[in-house]
Amino acid sequence: MYTELFKLCGYEPDEIERERPRIDRAFDILGLNEEDIRRGEWRLKEYMDIELLGLRKFLAIWMRELVNLVLARE
Repeated sequence: MYTELFKLCGYEPDEIERERPRIDRAFDILGLNEEDIRRGEWRLKEYMDIELLGLRKFLAIWMRELVNLVLARE
């Protein structure tokens, strides 16, 4: 569901698979669904220059921190 979004954010496929259980729990808590993910992918492609490695690294850090913050109580 969100593999393409995380690839756009600079994640490697093996890293996505390794983090999948945590990402699933975080997205469930946040109430994100497939429509939200598609909208996020579109916005990244439309408004950000995702060809820049630095931007993708920044987005990966942001996504990692989002998951960590949502799951902090666990």
